[in-house]
Amino acid sequence: MIRSVIAVVGGFAIMAFVMLVLTIVAAVALGAEAGKEPHAYFVAVVGAAMIGAAVGGYATASLAPGRHAAHVTALVVTVVCMQASAAFDAPANQPKWVDLAQIVRATLAAWAAGRVRIARR
Repeated sequence: MIRSVIAVVGGFAIMAFVMLVLTIVAAVALGAEAGKEPHAYFVAVVGAAMIGAAVGGYATASLAPGRHAAHVTALVVTVVCMQASAAFDAPANQPKWVDLAQIVRATLAAWAAGRVRIARR
């Protein structure tokens, strides 16, 4: 039981860390300032969410002691909840498509990467 919790929480933490680092890199590289983000920054944020979710999904499937698909599904549900929660509290200047793109792409990326890891076992 504890390894299952560690697998899902660990995958989520890895995902969040990767998303944070990539978002910071994108902000610095694109010269984004609060309230004056260029369109390319929002595209980069969606990409960061996808990459982070994929790494997290792969990590969750790797850490899971058994029933790997169930663990990846738990991470996917957590990702959907996180992204939906962020969509309700999005910055005013953020385009609405970013929220939908993050929910759909991050969810699919986490699931696909988890499935890749499961297939490699």
